[in-house]
Amino acid sequence: MIARFWHASTTREKADAFQEVLRRVIKKRNEIVGGYRGIYLLSKERDANMDFVTITMWDSIEAIRVFAGTVDELAVVPAEIEPFLLTFDRHTSHYQVLWQP
Repeated sequence: MIARFWHASTTREKADAFQEVLRRVIKKRNEIVGGYRGIYLLSKERDANMDFVTITMWDSIEAIRVFAGTVDELAVVPAEIEPFLLTFDRHTSHYQVLWQP
């Protein structure tokens, strides 16, 4: 299994709306891609902003390439969530999952 990490930040005022839109977009897009196994969404308050990390779980790097394209570490940032973001990573990181619950 592969974990795909992506970071973004928004204001506290937009944080709830960001989460709701992200939930809808992720559900719509990732659940139709074979090999997608779920998502963790982490948050951290930082001054007036909120930082977020998404960790999506995939069966293989090949499944990620179906989702993200041949340059598999480029971030896929849906247009629907961009208005909420102050900053976001243009690239992702992939890690082999060695242990899992």
